[in-house]
Amino acid sequence: MDPSGLDAYLDIVVGTNDPGGTFNYYGHAWIEVSPIPGTGSAWNELSSYATYPKGLVKNDDLTIGYRDDVNRTRRRIRLDSSQEASLQKYLQEFGKKPKEEKWQPWSACDTFATNAWNEVAPDDEWIDPSQTVERVDPTKLDGSGAAPDFMFKLKWHTPRRLGQYLESR
Repeated sequence: MDPSGLDAYLDIVVGTNDPGGTFNYYGHAWIEVSPIPGTGSAWNELSSYATYPKGLVKNDDLTIGYRDDVNRTRRRIRLDSSQEASLQKYLQEFGKKPKEEKWQPWSACDTFATNAWNEVAPDDEWIDPSQTVERVDPTKLDGSGAAPDFMFKLKWHTPRRLGQYLESR
């Protein structure tokens, strides 16, 4: 056991569409939990969590959808057992939400990843959600098709903007 009680790493990860390879024009965001061998981590193996239109999904982001040349931005913190318990509770509670509350084009994977991160991050690593918004073309979002004019004027949270914010810190 780590004498300081730090048992796992938490990463927030953003895959961007430059040069391509994510499902979404604006990129994709998820979290990864990596247990530290020989500690008392609640996780036994590397695990990822993300939201999709089908809801909260575990481990898909470790195995599908991303070519080796997809740009990734990653930020990492180390978790103690208390932070791990808080993250597990957050994931369990989030998983109980109705499907329509887990993913919407304006509150999607990046919102989930940011909120999960902020649930356990120390103050100096907290992500300011107001810095992860941009105007989007809603017709470029998965399954959106045609969009009313007013939607082009809205600012939505996007993985691409989250990645830019993480790179700027």
